[in-house]
Amino acid sequence: MSTCAGAIDTSTADHFLKLVHAVALLGARCILSGVQPAVAATLVDLGVALGGIHTSQTLRHAIREREALLGA
Repeated sequence: MSTCAGAIDTSTADHFLKLVHAVALLGARCILSGVQPAVAATLVDLGVALGGIHTSQTLRHAIREREALLGA
């Protein structure tokens, strides 16, 4: 496991995935944005599967993408 500052542990990753699945059960979708390199590396090291989660570079990019998708 990574020991970089700002990295997440297995428990945090598990809670994150449970939150994403709960949101999906409510009929919404999560967008993961602004992930720091240390966190991304930790997620890969932990083998966290983010296949169904849309990712975006920044919150601004995520908002613009959703607005474009919704035709706003």
